[in-house]
Amino acid sequence: MNDMPSAFNWDFDLHVPRYSGTALSEFWFNFLIMNIIFLLVSRYKFHSQEKKGLWFALLLFCLYAFWDTDYFSFARVFYEGLEDFRDPIYQYIAKISFGSYIVFRFWIWGGAILLVRDTAKRFKLNENNFCFVFTVFFLLTFSYARVSLGMALYFWGLSFLLIKDRAFFYRFLKVVVSFIFAYWAHRSMLVIILLTPLAFIKLTKKKIVFLAVLLPFIILSIQIVLGNIIAGTLLSGENEFSQSALGYAQSAIEVSFNWKWELITTLRYWSFYIALIYILYIFFIKNKWKDCASEIRSLLTLTLFIIIIAVTILVIAGNKILGLWVVGYRYLYMSGIPLCIIMSYLYQKNIFNKRELRLLLLFPFFYAELFILGKILTMQFA
Repeated sequence: MNDMPSAFNWDFDLHVPRYSGTALSEFWFNFLIMNIIFLLVSRYKFHSQEKKGLWFALLLFCLYAFWDTDYFSFARVFYEGLEDFRDPIYQYIAKISFGSYIVFRFWIWGGAILLVRDTAKRFKLNENNFCFVFTVFFLLTFSYARVSLGMALYFWGLSFLLIKDRAFFYRFLKVVVSFIFAYWAHRSMLVIILLTPLAFIKLTKKKIVFLAVLLPFIILSIQIVLGNIIAGTLLSGENEFSQSALGYAQSAIEVSFNWKWELITTLRYWSFYIALIYILYIFFIKNKWKDCASEIRSLLTLTLFIIIIAVTILVIAGNKILGLWVVGYRYLYMSGIPLCIIMSYLYQKNIFNKRELRLLLLFPFFYAELFILGKILTMQFA
């Protein structure tokens, strides 16, 4: 897990990518651009007039996210052809990309950023403040994986389900279409789509305690389901989701981490856990639940269930089942967009103060800085 991502170089004679070691300059590029963006969003986070340039800066970082291996593996898939790719939406995006990987990424991450921005507007958030929270908390994760488009599509569609500001048929059509496209963008979104009705459960202190008591049984139940998947008695069909779930569940490869990777992973995971726990504390211990809009309460309920499932899978996977470990952190990351929305909303409503918001963003900030800086130092002194 500590291998450096491959660099993407051009063979101008063959017009195909070739792969070697990642250049130190690429990590420096991402590190500098990321920190410039951090400074910009911090500078304008309290401005009432929207700074659209901030979103373009985020897009630039996503277009050239050299820092992660997915950037290069996705490039290889793009240039080798997407005719049989498991997520069908990318076949059509590739057709309008003129053979350019950067244009291909522009459509994907440009679309995802537009959807995230519009979702924030639908929740009536201050766009500069939301951009600040989203950038510090989630930009590094959002910038590399194609599931970002699926997440953006899903939560954009979900906003039409939760916010009853238009005719039912219009909203229902938006929800259905966005959910279908979210699944086509990444098949793992199916689980989150199926969880959607849970958003309408009204959370209370008693229900949260009840969920905590049930957690061991939830872990056991999911473990049994995963055991049946591995045994081939469940999801034995030929569809993409079944085959993918089977592949991940049966990928029982032991993973070993050094202390540096453990530190970075802890910072990343606990960014989500601490944000959720503190939000629950604000809602139910400080009794701010009734001060929030119903759509925010529903969004928190769904986010809680997503994180419960993610933690359950991560606990079952441990460091012995690589496939499940990937699934676990992928679902954990799917809570990133709603957590950013909720944190920005609570600050906007003066339920969070500046100090509380900054403390919640401290872990993800250190994760982003240390991850790329660690790669730079490793290469510099190797």
